[in-house]
Amino acid sequence: MTQHQQRPTRQPDMDEIGINSFIIHNARIRPWLKGEGVTVGNHFELLTWRREGLLARLKMRGFNVRTIGDRIRYLPPLPEPAPIGKFRVRELQHPKERYAYFDLIYLRWHEVEPGDDRKVRFRTGWVLRRRRGRGHADYYLAIPEKGDKIGLLPLSETDALLMGYAQATEHGERPITLERVDSGFQIPETLMIPPPHREVLKILTSRSKERGTVPPEGLSYLQELFGSLGLRLQVPESPPQTRQAGEDEEETGSAS
Repeated sequence: MTQHQQRPTRQPDMDEIGINSFIIHNARIRPWLKGEGVTVGNHFELLTWRREGLLARLKMRGFNVRTIGDRIRYLPPLPEPAPIGKFRVRELQHPKERYAYFDLIYLRWHEVEPGDDRKVRFRTGWVLRRRRGRGHADYYLAIPEKGDKIGLLPLSETDALLMGYAQATEHGERPITLERVDSGFQIPETLMIPPPHREVLKILTSRSKERGTVPPEGLSYLQELFGSLGLRLQVPESPPQTRQAGEDEEETGSAS
């Protein structure tokens, strides 16, 4: 699992915003980039294979370069999982109020329908999302109240999803199978991950021609990113084969 580090407060002199793609914040770093890639304006594209050597030399000269790996190491860690208890009830407070709980099996939000008595049933310890209409969502941890009722402990979206993953992976890493396509790898679309992790995923997919696809050179980052959530990625060996037009007819004709 990823070792989390405290996020530095100093602005980086150069920031990786895509795989081997950097934004320069400190002009004094420019001379040390010559011969390693292409610089256009404040953008530097690393083109040589000497990535680790370049980063080491920049560090020795006192420059602060934030890489994708750094972003992953600075992500917030999973908390201690809250224990999950028995079912209790909560009465809806608003006509448009809707609740969902974080499904520990499918790792996504699962909508809960109220009964005819306008009450919903949750287990204590569940992570909840509440919406009133189609707009902003609020997040909570279900806590016990008097009379077998459910109280709500407010959480940020990040803290809510981190708690959900902590509960889902309490007894070990969870396997998640990637989809392999011609241009790289895709994660299941239904998987909900915390906002800081989504930002890193956006960086990993920023250079891809296919939406939401991580190129092969980003696989190790992807494994580290999801490892920080207690997930173990399973990688297919090759993309699924697609039939070319006319193949079925040719096979049918040869068999007859």
